[in-house]
Amino acid sequence: MPEVSVVVPTYNSADLLRRAIGSVTAQTFTDWEALIIDNYSSDSTDEVLCEIQDSRIRIVKVRNEGVIALSRNLGIREARGRWVAFLDADDWWEVTKLEESVDALRRGADVVYHDLRCIKKGLLNFPKLVRSRQLSHPVRHDLIKNGNALLNSGVVIDRSLLVAVGGQDEDPNLIAAEDYDCWIRVANSTEKFFRIPKVLGNYWVGESNVSSPERAICWLSAIKDRYINPEELNGVRTLPFWYSLAMVKACIRVSDYSRAKRFIHLSFASAKETGFLCQSKLIFYYILVIAGLINVRVTSKLFKLRS
Repeated sequence: MPEVSVVVPTYNSADLLRRAIGSVTAQTFTDWEALIIDNYSSDSTDEVLCEIQDSRIRIVKVRNEGVIALSRNLGIREARGRWVAFLDADDWWEVTKLEESVDALRRGADVVYHDLRCIKKGLLNFPKLVRSRQLSHPVRHDLIKNGNALLNSGVVIDRSLLVAVGGQDEDPNLIAAEDYDCWIRVANSTEKFFRIPKVLGNYWVGESNVSSPERAICWLSAIKDRYINPEELNGVRTLPFWYSLAMVKACIRVSDYSRAKRFIHLSFASAKETGFLCQSKLIFYYILVIAGLINVRVTSKLFKLRS
């Protein structure tokens, strides 16, 4: 049996998938299997899959109805390895990613994660470091209070822990945050989260990403309903700063400035624990919200005058 099972969900990402698979086959650690979970792609994905000559790679078809957690969960069920590594089809790894991750797992970690390099589509976009965060104990409390610290394509985890929590939640309201929700639930069973403080992978931002402001508002609301309450936050009744700021940004992007203003005020209430940079961002978004509200009011008055 392989030591590591790599789960790669994909949909209409043929060229990107080829890069992702290439980064797996190039690994210095070789005792792995890869499960490509294809959501019946309609592009040239089948041609890319036909190119594969590596017996360690298996292909599974599923209709996930837009719920990527369903594809990942199928990969978890099909996995034969002791550890599961997640890799989205548009991301790719550095060659020593599995070697360094497995080394940490063999030394006692249950969940290993690392920094990623964020690369956006376009000629003028330069790589940006997506730094993960060293989690404090209890890990569950840290994840809820400070937000997600583990990007999905940077995680290698003991498969038994995933099985124990039932995998990633397939609730459509959690799309784009099903991994975050999973880590919170895994943290009920283990504190052995280990961060490798270096870049061992690359995160692609392009058309295939599932994130959108509407979706962000949806999953933020779902996370709040599940986890953000005084009982989880040791009696603290203010919303975590990360949560309020994420809501502010999402509401601005959908031009819901009144709602954004409410979350700005909530952000100020929890900003005392943050550093100068976070507080500066908050002031910047506050200016954007005020400008947006003024623009909406002016536009509304002009519309009434025209009517």
